[in-house]
Amino acid sequence: MSDAISDTGPILHLHEIQRLATLAVFDTLEISDLVEIELRRFDLTMSWLEKAAGRKFVVSHVEPAVWEPLLASSEGARLQAADAQVAALASLRASDFVILTDDMALRKLLERRGRSVAGTVGVLVRAYRSNLLGKNTLVTSIEKLFSESTLHTGPGFRRYVLSLLEGL
Repeated sequence: MSDAISDTGPILHLHEIQRLATLAVFDTLEISDLVEIELRRFDLTMSWLEKAAGRKFVVSHVEPAVWEPLLASSEGARLQAADAQVAALASLRASDFVILTDDMALRKLLERRGRSVAGTVGVLVRAYRSNLLGKNTLVTSIEKLFSESTLHTGPGFRRYVLSLLEGL
């Protein structure tokens, strides 16, 4: 298993499809304080999330002096404040931390920096590979992710993911 830092999206989307328990594939789940605030807007409190995920969440404060310059840079121009905080938190952690995000701008920035990034689909696949989900449950979960969650994807990505599932 490994440690992860998460943006709001994967936690929210896993909640929407009742698959928060798949976060058990990670030893440690760390979020920034701005991500915690965003999750609370959806009535997702830390105590409830920890119970549903079966994992403790570590909430870390990142000083504005660390992440605000990223927002002002051309590299971070498309990021929200919570995304910039996640990027800053990632830079403060070991390179083997997996960063969880469904935000394309944040994903690209982190990948350019050499970080390992996974989205909600990646968490579900990790859960399958760790035997937390069977193949039918994985397929059903991904179909629900595309049809019942607030994850925004295009039809090309959906077709691509569903075709990959056939090879598992």
